[in-house]
Amino acid sequence: MICRETGDRHGEGGALINLGPALCEMRRFEEAITACQDAAVIFREIGDPRREDDALENLARIQAARDVRDRHWGARLARLVRAVSPRSDL
Repeated sequence: MICRETGDRHGEGGALINLGPALCEMRRFEEAITACQDAAVIFREIGDPRREDDALENLARIQAARDVRDRHWGARLARLVRAVSPRSDL
């Protein structure tokens, strides 16, 4: 990242804020979460609470999207297990 190489902390944080939602769209949730966490840390360190809030808001949205995906897949897995299991107590 050019901002990181040139020491532009504000630019680096801004790039990470934008990267988080883009990674989320590609279903790369863990990378998206890391990007937003890193952005929040940068903005906290440089004293920009508004941008820190932006990073944390993106983080919350990405975590919610990941949790919805996990619940969806968990429910599908449970239905599959019930469908193929010979046990009646599942």
